[in-house]
Amino acid sequence: MKVTLMLLVCSLVAGAASAQCPPTPPFAYTGFMEPDQWEYLAGSGACGRGTRQSPITLHPEPGPGNAVRVLWSSQRAIVKNSSYDFRVAASGSVIYEGTTYYLTNFHFHAPAEHVLGDTHFAAEAHFVHETATNPKQILVITFLFDDKSAPDARFRPVFDALSPDLCQEKSNGQSIDLRELLPESVVRYITYEGSLTTPPCTENVRFVIIPEPLGISVDDVRKLNVFGDNNRPLQDAKGREVKLVNAVQR
Repeated sequence: MKVTLMLLVCSLVAGAASAQCPPTPPFAYTGFMEPDQWEYLAGSGACGRGTRQSPITLHPEPGPGNAVRVLWSSQRAIVKNSSYDFRVAASGSVIYEGTTYYLTNFHFHAPAEHVLGDTHFAAEAHFVHETATNPKQILVITFLFDDKSAPDARFRPVFDALSPDLCQEKSNGQSIDLRELLPESVVRYITYEGSLTTPPCTENVRFVIIPEPLGISVDDVRKLNVFGDNNRPLQDAKGREVKLVNAVQR
């Protein structure tokens, strides 16, 4: 019955998702639009039939890799309540393995989606980058947040602008200097090939995960969690290589 209902609403949901800000979320984490039903959404078959889905539990093994060059800047922190996460439109770029990826946005999941060993974190941020090529390749730089550590002040302009109002964009007038989050040359990171963690669950996504978590306050986690939990369940790693890179800085 659940699948039948899901198929009936797929066309309506797809139509809503095409609007600039849908009156209802294009998918959900609970109910009849929960993650095990995402594959029935238009164009989202990979959510159920993909072979490199994310998130996963990370058991990284040391492996070779090059430094990631990060070319971010300071920009105004305008936070949008998208109806299923908080996101900030952003610009910048990274260079990984000779390919340039352009930053489009960063957004938050609470609790965190990836698990590092046996550690479940309070939240994580995805900095989504895309190539200018067609088809696009995607690289996601990921920060993990620990609510047992002292809050990291660098995300303060974003967390102060979180709005519970659907589709609202808000700023407290401050900028977030993304250059303070990472050095220009990132030499230590976890990486693997996965997918977007929301429909359409597109694969060929390269995750670059910063293994050292940042602190976050319990109050800020609560604000991120206004939608309820927006973390996709863990997926089968299917034997994928998960590397802990300690690159030689040149």
